Amino acid sequence: AGAVATLVQETSGSTTGTTLTLTFGAATTSANAVIIAMCGYHGVTMTTAGISLGGVASTFTKQATSGSVNCEIWANLSAEQSSTTVVITASAAGIIAYAYEVSGVTGAGDNVTLDKTAGTAASSASWSSGATAATITVPEFVVGMAFLYNNAGSITGPGSGGWSNLTSLTDVTGAGGAYGGISGYQITGTTPAAYT
Repeated sequence: AGAVATLVQETSGSTTGTTLTLTFGAATTSANAVIIAMCGYHGVTMTTAGISLGGVASTFTKQATSGSVNCEIWANLSAEQSSTTVVITASAAGIIAYAYEVSGVTGAGDNVTLDKTAGTAASSASWSSGATAATITVPEFVVGMAFLYNNAGSITGPGSGGWSNLTSLTDVTGAGGAYGGISGYQITGTTPAAYT
């Protein structure tokens, strides 16, 4: 049996500009996954060329979206580069991002792979990612994210459901107003609770 998905390290940051550099505490390990949860008024113009690992173009693909253009999760599921930095470039100002390095395989020779996604957009004080379809029953690394658009107020991640939340980032002024965001993760062998 292979090892299960494991969080190696995480980092986060924000900018009012169009380029954000995130710095890990140690260089990533080649072939580990690098997952980025990000938000801002940029999703519609975000492309794979907008993310680099260690200054080198790296193949990141969009894995999930909020259902609109402002909150997305991107990943390179087997990053070749070993680096402490992730650079994100968007065409519109204001980026909030969280980066996770994840190791682990589901079987001999199999890298971390995408299972299920869920995402919604709403105009209310209550928010939820929505539930995913049933996931496979081996321990998986699950990422959630929430985003406040045109609202500089506080944002808090779920207090239940097995989520470990990182520090929220608020009062980030961007192209569409003031932003706030938060991301969390969990490792679970059952279908995860909605990020709500």
